[in-house]
Amino acid sequence: MSAALVTCPDPARLAAAAAGEDLEALAHADGCEACRRVLADQAAVRGLAEFDHPATVTTLLDAYPMFDAATRQDAVQTLSARASWALAL
Repeated sequence: MSAALVTCPDPARLAAAAAGEDLEALAHADGCEACRRVLADQAAVRGLAEFDHPATVTTLLDAYPMFDAATRQDAVQTLSARASWALAL
């Protein structure tokens, strides 16, 4: 996936992300509302650690206020998975 992706994924990719099959689709620069809803799922947040996408940090931090306590913990763990992401904490 290209780091140039800056818009919400098409509905098929968003559905795949919700099913845990295409989580990288959620790591785009504009952090749209539909993607933030999918990110509310703890498994999606944890899964983003697998992808070294530069927009992951912004995506997670923008969605962080809407996460419950358990998902916030997963977001911190996900951001801690890479040194460059951890700097944003």
